Amino acid sequence: MAENAVKEKVQEIYMLITRNGQQYNWETIREDFEKLFWLDPIESVEPCLTQAIWNIVDESSSSQLTLSPRYNIMKLIKVKMTLSQYYAKKVDENSIKEICQAISVEMSHMTFIDKCKNVLSSCATDTFAPTASRIYDIFLEVKRIFSSIYMHFEKHITKELNGSLTEKLDKTFYDKFIAEFSIRLNQDRETKYILAEFEKFQKNKSSFDESLPCLHNNFAINEKNYYIGEMSEEGFREGYGKIEYPSKDIYEGYWHKDKRHGQGLYLYKNGGRYLGEFIDNLPTGQGCKIYNSGNMYTGEFLNGKKNGQGVMKFSNGDSFEGEWLNDDMHGIGKYTWSTGDYYIGSFVHDRQEGKGALFLINGMILSGIWKAGNLLES
Repeated sequence: MAENAVKEKVQEIYMLITRNGQQYNWETIREDFEKLFWLDPIESVEPCLTQAIWNIVDESSSSQLTLSPRYNIMKLIKVKMTLSQYYAKKVDENSIKEICQAISVEMSHMTFIDKCKNVLSSCATDTFAPTASRIYDIFLEVKRIFSSIYMHFEKHITKELNGSLTEKLDKTFYDKFIAEFSIRLNQDRETKYILAEFEKFQKNKSSFDESLPCLHNNFAINEKNYYIGEMSEEGFREGYGKIEYPSKDIYEGYWHKDKRHGQGLYLYKNGGRYLGEFIDNLPTGQGCKIYNSGNMYTGEFLNGKKNGQGVMKFSNGDSFEGEWLNDDMHGIGKYTWSTGDYYIGSFVHDRQEGKGALFLINGMILSGIWKAGNLLES
């Protein structure tokens, strides 16, 4: 019953969850989507949605400390992308303040940190280091999830809460968890790196080993760009990080061997932006691109170009939903004009070509074979 509800209401996400063939607890998955109002046509309201997001992340991260981890729907790119776009549209000042206030409250009430303390306090000496590292890895994933969701909203958070979301999460985690175990973390060679990540919060830095290089969060500046984020021991950008290019374009997201790889947000100096998947520096996979013209495309990309299934909403009110090839409308699709007229059929390089039908708002239908945008025979 629960699985069918998810399959019926959010079919695309259901396919993403089931593609690896694993079995999951569909009751908890349905429960999480209900919290987001995705299985119910009722429009979500604030601060309920923000509270729901933090509750879902809190519960899923807490469950990672147990033998029965809860499926984390917030790891799905489609979910994070949808929520990120939701927050990107928030412009009302009162609504922004309400959301930021809710974020602050929910951050301070996260049960995940308390459970981390309980788990680490009760573990044996020989399991302290691996347990601490596991907890830290889960915390990093929590930060990445929230960073993705609030990419477009970060400036409001920084203004209203007097600091970035990442800084606030780090401070909360340090005050409520790291500080309590700082001595043991410093004494164990395998956990010193964790303490080094929170060096700026330590009141007495001299009591800790400052000789350990920070391999997980480095800040690099050269004549070409400004980068802050995770790096590998070999010196490559690896993991999560943010970079500003000489062109003033900005990228924040995942890296692999110095290349944009994984989910990320690319902000163009001209006002455009792309949120979605990258492979070898280029948008590839599911993504959403907003052009400086106001056009918005949501769908599949390949090597930086629109390829596969996707929807383009043009700034003039027109829209196209269907197949793309090398940035062109190419294949089967539906083009709808702002006037209400629409065409369903075959496209070749942005023009109607092949079998198709034009449905006019006055009720007339022009169906037949098309060539270069013109009807040849009906």
